[in-house]
Amino acid sequence: MANNNNNNQNNNQSNNEQILTDIILKASSYMDNSSFDSALNTIQNGLSISPDNYELIFMSALCYEQINEIETAYYRYRLAIYLSARDTGDSSDDTALIRNELNRMCEYTNADKYKLAVSLEQLILERIHLKEYNSTFYFLKSVLYDVNHTASRIVMTEGNMLLFIMLEICLSEQNTYNLKDNLSDRFIDCSSKFTNIFSRYGCDYTVFHDVYRRIRFILRHIRFGVSSDYHKELTDVISQYSVTGEMLAVLVEYCIDPPCWCDTLDKIYKFILSDYPIQAELIRRYSIWIAKQYSGTTQTCMPVECHNNHAAVTYLDYNNRIQQSLEYQEASRYETKCRTYDNSRISIIFCTNDDSYCEECILYLRRLYIPDNMHLDIIAVKNAPGMAAGYNAAMEYSNARYKIYIHHDTFIIDTHILSKLINVFNNNPDVGLIGNSGTTRMTDDGIWWSSDYYFYRINIYQDNLLNVARCTPSHTDGTIDDAAAIDGIFMATCTDIYWREDLFDNWHFYDISQTYEFRKHGLRTVFLNDTDITLLHELSTKPSPVDYYEKYRQIFLNNYDIRQ
Repeated sequence: MANNNNNNQNNNQSNNEQILTDIILKASSYMDNSSFDSALNTIQNGLSISPDNYELIFMSALCYEQINEIETAYYRYRLAIYLSARDTGDSSDDTALIRNELNRMCEYTNADKYKLAVSLEQLILERIHLKEYNSTFYFLKSVLYDVNHTASRIVMTEGNMLLFIMLEICLSEQNTYNLKDNLSDRFIDCSSKFTNIFSRYGCDYTVFHDVYRRIRFILRHIRFGVSSDYHKELTDVISQYSVTGEMLAVLVEYCIDPPCWCDTLDKIYKFILSDYPIQAELIRRYSIWIAKQYSGTTQTCMPVECHNNHAAVTYLDYNNRIQQSLEYQEASRYETKCRTYDNSRISIIFCTNDDSYCEECILYLRRLYIPDNMHLDIIAVKNAPGMAAGYNAAMEYSNARYKIYIHHDTFIIDTHILSKLINVFNNNPDVGLIGNSGTTRMTDDGIWWSSDYYFYRINIYQDNLLNVARCTPSHTDGTIDDAAAIDGIFMATCTDIYWREDLFDNWHFYDISQTYEFRKHGLRTVFLNDTDITLLHELSTKPSPVDYYEKYRQIFLNNYDIRQ
C-alpha cells in the first residue's frame, strides 16, 4: 500500500512538472507575440499548481513591466529573486539574471511609492488565496524589515502589516513556523474546533483588524493596569471571535513592549484557564518559549488602578461651530490677557472620527488624578476638517485656563501627569506650551524628526502595529528643556493662541506651527523631562499622499523662520 502511494505521488509530481513546462512554453510564446494579457492568464494557471515557481513569477514581472505596470512588476521581481535565492542560491545564475532585470527596470523608471504599497498588498493577497502561507510570510518579512531599502518604510501600511500578522498567526496555528534553536515544542498539537485564521476571517484584513483592535485594547488594559475585569473581557472576545491560543500569543508580541511579554502571557493564562483550557495551555507553553528567547530584563505589568475621576465629556460637532473660521489678522487681535479664564479648570481636547478610539481614549483620561481644587472635562471634536480647525472650535467652547491637546489614539498612562503640568506652569510663568515629543533643534527642512537623535525629546510608548517601542528622553532630571518643535500627540497650554487653520487646513504642520506661534507671543515652549512614560501612541499606518505633506511643509517654511 505504501509503495502504491509513493508511486502515485511520483506520477502526480511528474505530471505537474510536464504541465508546468507546457505552461511556461505557452506563456513564452504569448510574450514573444506581445500578447501579455494572455501570457499573464497562462502564468496564473501555472501558479495555481506551483505558487513558488520563481520562473513563472519572473515571467509575470516581465509582462507587467511591458504593459507599464511598474509597481506591480517591482514586487514580482523581488519575489522571484527571493524564491530563486532560496531554491538555487543567492549567487546562482538564475538569481543574478532576475536581479539584473530588476535593476535595469529601476534605472529607467520611477515607481510611485504609494502604488508600490498597494501592489505589494495585492501580491500578498493573491498568494494567500493560493494558500501559500509559509514562503509568503518570509518574503513579506524580508520586505518589511529591509533596513537597506527606503521603500520598506513606504510599504509598512496598515494592510501589509496586518496581513503579515495574520500570516504569522496562520503558521503558528498550523505548526509550520520556522523555529529557532530547534525549539519544536513552541506549540502543542491538540484538537481544536478552530481552523486557521484565513478560514475564520477570510482574506479581508479589515475583518481581522476589528478583532485585533479589541484584543489590542484588552492587552493594554492588562499591561497598564487600566481595568480589573480582564477575565470577562478576554473570555468574551475568545468566544465571540473564535480566538485561538496561538493568536493571542502572537498578538502579545505585537501589542506589548518586550519586557512585559511574559507577565502579560502569565496573566492571560490565569484568566482563561477555567473557561478555555486548550488556549490557556498554548499560552503557557508560548510563555516558556518566549522566556527562553528573550534575553532582556523582564518587567511586570502595572498594578491595576480603578480610579475614576468621572470627568464630564462633551462631544462637540464641528458642523455646529458658531465661530466659523477667522482670518489670522482678525484672530490675532484677540489678546490672550483679555480673555476670562477659569483658572481651576482643565480641558483635554482631541479630534476624532472613530467611536472605538474615542471611547478608549476617554477610558484612560478618566483614570487621571485631578489636582486639588481643580476640575477636568474632556472635549471630543467630531467632523473637524482639520486638526487646527477642530482645536479652534474646542478652544472657543472652553474657558479652561489649562488645555491639553492630544490625538484620539494617544492613551495617557501617567495618572499623575496633570499635577506635573500645573507645577511647571506655576513655577515658570514664561512657559506657554509643554510637550513630550519633538526636538530641541529644528532642521532647515522643517521636519523635526530629521534632526540629530541627540536633540530628540520623546517620552512615550510608540505602537506601529509590528512592535511597541519604549522611547525615553535623554534627560530625565525633572527639569524642562526649551523645545524648538513639539509634536501634536501631546500639547499642553496655559493660554489660548489661535491655531493657524487659515494656513493648515489639513492634518500636517498644525503642531509645529503652533510651537512657533507661542514663541511669537513671547512665551516659552518646553519639554517636561520625566522618568515616567507619559503615554502610549499608535503611529498611523495609513498612507498619506506625499504631495499633501509636501504642500503643508512648504507653507510652513514660507511662513516661519526656522531659527526663530
